[in-house]
Amino acid sequence: MKKVSQSKQKLLNYLDAFMDSDFFQDSIEKARKELNVPSDGYKLSEDLRIDLIKNAFVRMFFYIPNGITEEKKNFVKRTNSLIAKIIEKFQLDNLKIKSIFKIYLFYNERLYEALDEYIINDRDEANLCQITDMKEYLNEYITMAPPEATIKAVEYKFKDYPIIIRIHPSATQRDITDYIKNYWPILEYHLSKHKNKITTRLGKMKTRNKKIKERDEFIYKNKHLSRKELSFLVSKKFPDVADSIDEGSVGKIVSLEKKRRKKV
Repeated sequence: MKKVSQSKQKLLNYLDAFMDSDFFQDSIEKARKELNVPSDGYKLSEDLRIDLIKNAFVRMFFYIPNGITEEKKNFVKRTNSLIAKIIEKFQLDNLKIKSIFKIYLFYNERLYEALDEYIINDRDEANLCQITDMKEYLNEYITMAPPEATIKAVEYKFKDYPIIIRIHPSATQRDITDYIKNYWPILEYHLSKHKNKITTRLGKMKTRNKKIKERDEFIYKNKHLSRKELSFLVSKKFPDVADSIDEGSVGKIVSLEKKRRKKV
């Protein structure tokens, strides 16, 4: 994947942890059964992988994988309904995240590369930070819908981003950074009014060392083995990150992974 900003990396960290969670995995298992999708998903060919990375955001609106025989409209409606229930728990309703969930539902793969492609405008960017032209946004909806619908659209737009920093076109970079630094106590006060309403790990997940993550996942998947056997296998399979692994630490890792996957 491309180099990402700190705010986007935090989102990716949370996304990865969310997809590890028991809630997400159980929801996917139930969804596959309901949709008659194989328990491990369909096989993802290399050609389709490349296509989805480039066009997932477009393709996933009405996507139906090969092998589905039921009426198309009904299948799409059922799929979207199941994904909608999952995204509610994720607490950041984003069309590109929905695409990632659908790809995993159908193919059991986390195609995060798709998040870097096909950005139409700021509304489609999967990121914790967004700059929105409010005048442009309101003008668009005022011409498309009556006032009541406009109000609902605005409320929906900012339900995950309640605090907005508006920037005057004459402002310089130094003006903006100086403003945030000097007015941070006021911004923090307004942010605090919303924090107690949000119970989420979004933005709190640390980037995990890739090898340690693979080691811990291996231990968790093979937790049915004896601690002695498992510590031996880890020392063979992950020599670079196995120095501190013994029977006791294997048990601790299993416990921590189980606890981590219970959270969303």
